[in-house]
Amino acid sequence: MKKKDDLDKVLAEFTSRPKFYSVFLVSSLAKTVEFYCDVLGCRLLSQVATEVEIDFFGNHVRGLLANEHLITEHLENRRASNYPSFGLVMSSSDWHRAVDHMNYIGVKFFLEPTLKTDSAGKEHALFLLEDPSGNILEFKSGTL
Repeated sequence: MKKKDDLDKVLAEFTSRPKFYSVFLVSSLAKTVEFYCDVLGCRLLSQVATEVEIDFFGNHVRGLLANEHLITEHLENRRASNYPSFGLVMSSSDWHRAVDHMNYIGVKFFLEPTLKTDSAGKEHALFLLEDPSGNILEFKSGTL
C-alpha cells in the first residue's frame, strides 16, 4: 500500500483533482432521474433518448438505457456478498445526516445502516441503496 505522501505526489501531477466517472445500465431514464435527482439530490447534467448524465456529488455518472434482457441478466448475476457498486465515502456526521434523511423520506435500504466501532474507538459505518434498475450504491464512513 502506498504511503499518504506518495499519494499526494500522484495527485500533484494533475492541475486539478480528477473526478470519478462511471457508466451503468438503467431500465428507465425517468425513474433513474427521479431516484438520483429527486431522492438523492443530485443534479441532472444532460438527457438524451438513451442516456442520462448526472452530477453525483461532484462526480459524473451516466445511466445507459438497456434492454430488459440485459437488466434481468445483471440482476441474476448479482450476488449479495459480491455486488458491483459505487458510492461515497463520507464524514461520520454527513453519513448520519444521510441516514436520517433517507429514513425521513422513506427510502428502503438494500442494506440497513450498520455501525461498528474498532478497538481504537473509531466508528465505521455503511448503508446500501438500490436504484430502480438494481444498481447498488454504497455510502460509508471510515472503512468497513
